[in-house]
Amino acid sequence: MNVALTSALIATLTSITVVFLQAGLKAINTKQKIASEINSAYLNPLRLYTEETFFRLYDINSRLIKGQRESLLFLPTETQTTQLSAQDDSWFNGEGCYFLSSCYFTACLFACIKKVREDIPYLKLRGRNDTALPSALFAVSRGFLSDLGIFYAIQHSIGSELYLHSEQRLVTYREFCKLIQTPDKRVWFDRLLSFYLDINQGKRQANLTVTMTALYGLAQFCDRIAQGNSSIDERLRTEGQQPPFQPRR
Repeated sequence: MNVALTSALIATLTSITVVFLQAGLKAINTKQKIASEINSAYLNPLRLYTEETFFRLYDINSRLIKGQRESLLFLPTETQTTQLSAQDDSWFNGEGCYFLSSCYFTACLFACIKKVREDIPYLKLRGRNDTALPSALFAVSRGFLSDLGIFYAIQHSIGSELYLHSEQRLVTYREFCKLIQTPDKRVWFDRLLSFYLDINQGKRQANLTVTMTALYGLAQFCDRIAQGNSSIDERLRTEGQQPPFQPRR
């Protein structure tokens, strides 16, 4: 075989090898991009509402620790769910905002949890993460459920109500308030509303402790997957809260 033919064969083989390598790298990059997009679509909203719900409970619990036992959500302790539908828009943006936004953040969390549970086979989780995530989600759900709190089926139902599939987005706070103002729609949120009204009366201290611990664990999982810092610890430091939250052992 002459030198020219050998060189031509080598050049051809090199070109083929380069093409296959480029195709392989493109496939890997595409797969990684899809995995990143899927995780972002599911885990970023979950991380956000886990943090928001934690800090609302943390704020309430801080007042409990200081000795406040009633009106923890800045409402009259005798408030009933049926009264909420009679309130006007200004109430939802004023006196009732802290209470309703607490319920709203939790409802959004339920929607994120429901979405992740339903589509978990599509999430690109490695190693033990594929079992750690369901366990972390279950711990949060159990925190809200314990002591006849918000039942699993109702958590899932609330999650469905908070997600607009046609627009692929969560209901806004304003839209949530409109649901509460409508009696036949509000009733599907009554268990959630009652949960926070109980807290407003100084009840459900055990729920607060268990749920905050579970939320902290879920946030740590999401932080690890996102390869970021501890979102809750960083926010605690930003808000000057000392010492950092220590989960119950």
